[in-house]
Amino acid sequence: MAEAPPSNEVVIRTENLSKTYRNGAEQLLRMPGVTALSNLNMEVHRGEVFALIGPNGSGKTTTLKLLMGLIFPTSGEVEVFGSDPRTSVDVKRRIGFMPDGPYFYGHLNGYELLEFYANLLGMDRAATKQRVMELLEKLEMTTRAKQRVRTYSKGMLQRIGLAHALLQNPEIIFMDEPTSGLDPVGTADMHQMVRQMKSEGKTVFLCSHFLTEIEDLCDRVILLDRGRTLQYGDLNSLLAEPGKMRVRLSAVSAAARARLLPMGRPLAEDQAQGNLELVVADGTDTHNTISTANELGAHLDLVAPMRRTLEEVFMESIARQQADAPWQDGDRGLAHLVEREEG
Repeated sequence: MAEAPPSNEVVIRTENLSKTYRNGAEQLLRMPGVTALSNLNMEVHRGEVFALIGPNGSGKTTTLKLLMGLIFPTSGEVEVFGSDPRTSVDVKRRIGFMPDGPYFYGHLNGYELLEFYANLLGMDRAATKQRVMELLEKLEMTTRAKQRVRTYSKGMLQRIGLAHALLQNPEIIFMDEPTSGLDPVGTADMHQMVRQMKSEGKTVFLCSHFLTEIEDLCDRVILLDRGRTLQYGDLNSLLAEPGKMRVRLSAVSAAARARLLPMGRPLAEDQAQGNLELVVADGTDTHNTISTANELGAHLDLVAPMRRTLEEVFMESIARQQADAPWQDGDRGLAHLVEREEG
């Protein structure tokens, strides 16, 4: 199924969104408390897969709860579909949430569980039956529908959790660590479900520690650390390494290798097979490398802009931030505690 391209319509917007946690004594004495999120500015567009990433204690859980209207911000604004998610019933009807490690009533079977939540949502009885059967089939859970939830594997719990999030056919689905604890087959299935939701024009908002899946699935990302934004924008732009090209060659003789190696930085090499991959400066250096390879009889397999991995961007951003403003151990531990308690 072809993916629908994201639109320019903004469905989530934050402006200087901040959250500080204070206990009773801190409020009474007007102490600063713990700032979990500071001046978050971002937009999420309809039909895109958007990712929120960051280390533990970075403000991810706090951000999710603010976007769904579950907690109040200390300052700043958050809008979902142009309304305040704390007070708008319409917003809550149009969003779904798949938490990390969902807990469900184990004595119910899959069908009963979805029917129970549909009743809580006030869905029509006839529409409920049709929707539950549709979701069970879509998520390949029809053969497990009569099994007790307590007997479900981790992968089955994730599937039924996604079915629960999709009951009202929401336009935005928030997913917190959707592949946590899944085996490779379950992970691949969950990725396919995310792609399918995107193809249907839904907006998927992901929180994940698994950077390779973010790189494979997402259109845009925001990276937080200690509640502050380090990186934000189009994934391809963030991963691009300006001014550098990747040149992949095969059938490289020993003589050609000796000429080509000084022209760039080796990225990968297999002398036995005659394969060589170089990183060279864009422009004249790339042209000279290609010309030399052709002159010496090597085969040109690929010329493409150099691209970093999301993990490299992540680690570089975190290291730079901590070098500029090192952690205070007590603050880091307290921020992490807030995130755990809020999660």
